[in-house]
Amino acid sequence: MLIGAMREYFKGLKLILLFVIVAFIATSLFYFGSGSLKGDGVRTVALATVNGEEIPAGRFQRMQRNLLEYYRRAYRQDITPEMAERMGLTQQAISDLVQEALIIQQAKREGITVSDEELRLRIQSIPAFQEDGRFSRELYLAQLKQNRIDPGDFETEVRRDLVRQRMEALVKDGIKVSDAEVEQTYMTRFERVRADWASIESAPLMAQVTVSDADAEAYVKTHEAQFKRPERRRIQYVLISPKAFAKAVPDADAEAYYKEHRAEFERPKRLKTSHILVRVPPTGGSEAENKSKAKVDEAIRRAKAGEDFGKLAKELSEDTATAPQGGDLGFVGKGEMVPQFEEAVFALKKGEISPQPVRTPFGYHAIMVSDVQDGGVQPFRDAAAKIKEKLAAERRRDQDQQDAIDQPSLVIDYRRWVDENLLRKTEA
Repeated sequence: MLIGAMREYFKGLKLILLFVIVAFIATSLFYFGSGSLKGDGVRTVALATVNGEEIPAGRFQRMQRNLLEYYRRAYRQDITPEMAERMGLTQQAISDLVQEALIIQQAKREGITVSDEELRLRIQSIPAFQEDGRFSRELYLAQLKQNRIDPGDFETEVRRDLVRQRMEALVKDGIKVSDAEVEQTYMTRFERVRADWASIESAPLMAQVTVSDADAEAYVKTHEAQFKRPERRRIQYVLISPKAFAKAVPDADAEAYYKEHRAEFERPKRLKTSHILVRVPPTGGSEAENKSKAKVDEAIRRAKAGEDFGKLAKELSEDTATAPQGGDLGFVGKGEMVPQFEEAVFALKKGEISPQPVRTPFGYHAIMVSDVQDGGVQPFRDAAAKIKEKLAAERRRDQDQQDAIDQPSLVIDYRRWVDENLLRKTEA
């Protein structure tokens, strides 16, 4: 009964957390950037620094207003400055921003990133940017313009939030909580006891107490159960891995599997790609379009003249997720990028740079391919070890199931097995 009640409690807690997330997405459309950006799109001074990363004052204002909006909806009343101060919302906003910065920094160290495609799908899924259930770019730009939000800055914040969510999910997925831990936490948080107490020094009192041997013996006789010890045994055992009994998989069996499952060993062609992105302001007109293209043209010219492409990406690229890594996108295959980018990438050979800027919905790109993994079928010699391991595991599982049916009380003479196997190996 208690465990069931607690699970219902945590289900309710999940609904509250879901409401917080929805409130964040909703209010970010109306409060993000208000005060965080000047009219010309330049960020204001930083509020704080976390391991060298600046937290802009605008981000703090956005977080603070999100909290105010959340509590306003939760309590169904306006939150006055006095109430906000009593609730400690300023400290909560700063704490949340510091924690977010630490999570993002750890995600970067772990190599966790969000691709442009994932970012695009996330933005397109926000209901505020949809008409009749479909994403509207015109509505998207109009909403941002109305709230004085630069699209590039908005996308940076959304990408940042996705990275944070991915990092938090990675941590949470590795945590398992038992029923006992849930019960203990529940009792710790909600159990209350009213108590009166007094502190008494026991040593002086104990010094005045004497116990005779006769009293002790009488106590033992009347409380024998307290002094009984359960029967105990000394045992020896050996832990045996199922692999020790597994028969080696012949090469012929592995080769037969390879021929029958050839599709498992096909590898698509993949290219190690880097890029430099210069965004095009959505309302900038032809002049802004030309400026962005010219900037990428200049980057291509400098790269072909001998300058390091990675250094140019760090200097010029506006893709905040990849610029610190020199624009590195890793190995990419077909179907992983927008069509315009994919077509340009797969037209290049190893060491080549795109001859001209590539236009995508994100802006103009300079693209370089630094390595190529040719597609084809993995040779049998490279796949043989994994095939044998897979077949051996399947055969062990089938044998275990059959043994459980045929010999449910099977007992292994481990002493004989140790003598014949472990000791023999030790002597060898």
